[in-house]
Amino acid sequence: MADQELNPRIAMAMNLCDYIALSGKTQNQIAREAGMGSSTLSSYVTGARYPRPTQLAALAKVLGVTVSQPTDG
Repeated sequence: MADQELNPRIAMAMNLCDYIALSGKTQNQIAREAGMGSSTLSSYVTGARYPRPTQLAALAKVLGVTVSQPTDG
């Protein structure tokens, strides 16, 4: 499995977790600042859902990263 690429949704979830931790903010704070519900953000963090481009852009802005950084696998 080490030779296989991660599922893009899982890679995004892992990166999102890292950026949230680095931000020093809670998921609730980030969700509020990005204009989404905490359950929506939670579904992205767990890899259950993949954000729409507008939501991904809002998260990137709040986290101070480029849009491609959370999705880089």
